[in-house]
Amino acid sequence: MSEHNPELTPEIEALIEKALSGDAEAQSELGRAYYYGEGVEQNYQQAAYWFKQAAKQGSPIAQCRLGVLYELGQGATQSDEKAVEYYQLAAEQGDRLGQCNLGLMYELGKGVAQSNGKAVEYYQLAAKQGDARAQYSLGFMYVNGKGVAQSDEKAVEYYRLAAEQRDAGAQCNLGIMYVNGKGVAQSDEKAVEYYRLAAEQGDADAQYNLGFMYQQGKGVAQSDEKAVEYYRLAAEQGDAKAQCNLGVMYRQGKGVAQSDEKAVEYYRLAAEQGNARAQYNLGFMYQQGKDVTQSDEKAVEYYRLAAEQGDVDAQYNLGVMYRQGKGVAQSDEKAVEYYLLAAEQGDADAQYNLGFMYEQGKGVAQSDEKAVEYYRLAAEQGDARGQCNLGFMYRQGKGIAQNDEKAVEYYQLAAEQGDARGQCNLGFMYELGKGVAQNDEKAVEYYRLAVEQEDARALLMLAICYFRGVEVTQNFTETKALCEQVFKDPQLSFVAYELHDRAERFEQSKSISTLREKILSHLEVSKNLSMTHYTSFEVGQAILLEQSPFRLGHINAVNDPNEGKLLWHELGYEPIEGNPVFIGCFLPKSDNLNMWRFYSKNHLNDDACGCAITFNTERFFDYRLLEEQGNHTEQEEQMPSFTNTGQSPQESATFYRIVYLKDNFKILGEGAKELQTYFKDLKKEVDKFVGKKPTPDKLQTLAWLLGPLPYLLKDAHYKDEQEHRVIVTHLDYGAKEIKSEDPDFANGTAPRLYLELHREDHLAPIEYVTLGPKAPNKEMMAPYWRHQLASKFSAKLDIRPSRCAYK
Repeated sequence: MSEHNPELTPEIEALIEKALSGDAEAQSELGRAYYYGEGVEQNYQQAAYWFKQAAKQGSPIAQCRLGVLYELGQGATQSDEKAVEYYQLAAEQGDRLGQCNLGLMYELGKGVAQSNGKAVEYYQLAAKQGDARAQYSLGFMYVNGKGVAQSDEKAVEYYRLAAEQRDAGAQCNLGIMYVNGKGVAQSDEKAVEYYRLAAEQGDADAQYNLGFMYQQGKGVAQSDEKAVEYYRLAAEQGDAKAQCNLGVMYRQGKGVAQSDEKAVEYYRLAAEQGNARAQYNLGFMYQQGKDVTQSDEKAVEYYRLAAEQGDVDAQYNLGVMYRQGKGVAQSDEKAVEYYLLAAEQGDADAQYNLGFMYEQGKGVAQSDEKAVEYYRLAAEQGDARGQCNLGFMYRQGKGIAQNDEKAVEYYQLAAEQGDARGQCNLGFMYELGKGVAQNDEKAVEYYRLAVEQEDARALLMLAICYFRGVEVTQNFTETKALCEQVFKDPQLSFVAYELHDRAERFEQSKSISTLREKILSHLEVSKNLSMTHYTSFEVGQAILLEQSPFRLGHINAVNDPNEGKLLWHELGYEPIEGNPVFIGCFLPKSDNLNMWRFYSKNHLNDDACGCAITFNTERFFDYRLLEEQGNHTEQEEQMPSFTNTGQSPQESATFYRIVYLKDNFKILGEGAKELQTYFKDLKKEVDKFVGKKPTPDKLQTLAWLLGPLPYLLKDAHYKDEQEHRVIVTHLDYGAKEIKSEDPDFANGTAPRLYLELHREDHLAPIEYVTLGPKAPNKEMMAPYWRHQLASKFSAKLDIRPSRCAYK
């Protein structure tokens, strides 16, 4: 008999006595008391000792319990092999816990070679004895087809058996089977029933699932408050999904007072557990600076963690960060990499962006075909931008056969979703009658829809409709108002100002402005002709080899006393100077004896000593009037104008032929009769406009309305020159475009004003160069220039001698 211990209960003392006497059952129960600290101080080593004593006597319960201690390393050195050994002993005696535990060791490959078949074998032995854990595990094996033929029905059967024994995991999984309608008829109500049973037992998965059902209103009345309640229960147990969703509820203020601070707290808890959705959400909070210090770098860090786990939104956003160079070094290649990952998961935004990257050749080899492929994928998912861009590809025949009907089809799909570009493009198709029956009413309807979203192109198109009076009452004031809303658009600002300027002219005098445009159109040179500029060798050398910009000179430098006066005199007024006028003189013939005489002089004023540069008229106007291009979006303090932008309106980007006049304003040459009528009508309209007592302001406005017309008329005795002009009248004095050279009073040198035509490729518009008949050293000048052009610019240019005989 052992000595009495006053701290032990009589029951424990009796149990110890029996255990010491060799009673296996008492030894096992004493081990259990030490394991749980029931009636004695908890002691895993003592528990292991007594379980081992009972196990030696063949107690299956003790063998199983000893196996658990070896598996967990409690009171004994951790050993999966020893755990398996004791589970095996218990299982062979029919112990259901030993059988279940041994099945789990086979399933996990712990202490034995992994075998789903053996796992199922032992689970079935334990399940037949009513072991709930084995029934649950067997259900799991059937769901996943592990060690058995996959069967949702068998899975449900075993989950139900375990659930009826209040196994929380089985109750939760049975709920999932009902939600998905697997092995049972789909029923959200039954799912909720089983989730609730498991949740009441504290099962975190069930609590999360029940919260989700309340949030979605599936199987229960929708309740954000109840959703928050169950998410919170699961979150407090460390369930990452619940923590993430609870963060979302706080972020959106659903079921709780809105709190970005709490949202970040729960996102962070879930993110630290590796939850991809929480990592994405936390990245978004950093990107937006929502209750955290804004940090693109931290955003990228969390997007990357989520992206590596396959989170599609994180992959897309990481692509955007690389594209924009936010939080990472800008890289179109990396942007494409992440867009592609997201696109392969079916993300429409990524598919659209990937299409754009292929279309533009950003980060990938340019491919219209690949662009179409990805735009189509996005479009088929209802992405309005993808639909619109796919429509554009059909319209242009880029990457696919041109088809206006298909273009309209996709524009229509985008427009129906409220896509402003789709609405505008559809309006344009109706206006042109491309792919649909022409219909100005429908065109205006769609332009208006896009204008409601402040689409710049639609504003411009509607402005054009008001200017022309297409399906709306012609209204130049409304045209200007719409154009003014486009002035800040970097792509369309100049076009908007050009239309605004035109509307202002028509508002002042529709008749004068109409006649002006008719006359200019009549004098405009066809784009398929070449134009030649005769100049000195010094200027030719500067243009060809020194990349010196081509210059347009001020009109007052021209040696014609009647320059700009003939039209004013015909109208009955003294010339009024409006904006400064700059011209460049050109001729349609590249090797003309008269032209060599008049225009190709050297510094000693010897004629025919220079060269003639022949330009392609279509490529000539690819220039800017400033070294660095400006735009109207930079003009904050004043109404935008052409000045200080470096750009030229269409009227200034054209070659015009000169009209030659005899006495009494008789027009000579091509189209004389029609032009005579235009100018006759112009005189009548001018008389109406200025009235019987014209004011200086009225005449100044008239000069603005006439624009370049006075400088396209010359006296008939110059007609052999066949002069053509580029003429710029849209600038104001003080404009940055106007360059100047100071006068030298001591040497009698006059001041100069001029414009420079800056190009990316100064040789692009030049077709060939002709050397004058009396050009010095012309035998060597051609090979010299060819060599210099090849050496400096890797360029080849036709340089030819004049064929004119000149004495």
